[in-house]
Amino acid sequence: MTDDQLSDIVDAYLSEAFTALDIIELDHATEGTVGEYAQRLDLCLRIIRAATELRNALELALAEAMPESRMIEGGLRITRERAARSYWKDPDSSERMRAAIEASVSQRLALDVGTGEVDPVRRNLISYAIHELWEVLPAPSALKAGAKKYGLRISDYREFQDGFTIRLSPAEEPDA
Repeated sequence: MTDDQLSDIVDAYLSEAFTALDIIELDHATEGTVGEYAQRLDLCLRIIRAATELRNALELALAEAMPESRMIEGGLRITRERAARSYWKDPDSSERMRAAIEASVSQRLALDVGTGEVDPVRRNLISYAIHELWEVLPAPSALKAGAKKYGLRISDYREFQDGFTIRLSPAEEPDA
């Protein structure tokens, strides 16, 4: 099979997958039993993971193939911009970072500057309040400056990588 034939197959599969997902009516998808809901959700999550992996590979390939940062090709305006990306080092990194922030902040705020001792009751109350606030505060990845203030190294929890952001829009639209 030639590269052109393989490319046509990839395009056809992507088109079929989009068409199949696009015609599903939410009312029909949300009818069924708990088991059917769970199976559909599991399949959707697997599709999202596969689509995300494919998207990342396509963005990288496109960014590397572009001779210029702004182009019009195939009826699309394509813009490539450098971007720093960060990822959690492991599935527990987010929770570990939250716990470290909570411990550092509550320890500092419970410190009696006169005696140099940490009031355990005050520390526990502050820790409890912070723990409750995690429900409404942004994710720790957005708290980089605050974490640094308390001596936490973000690199203990997140990995950083240079990359690109790709934006696509119809070619007839003016630049955004």
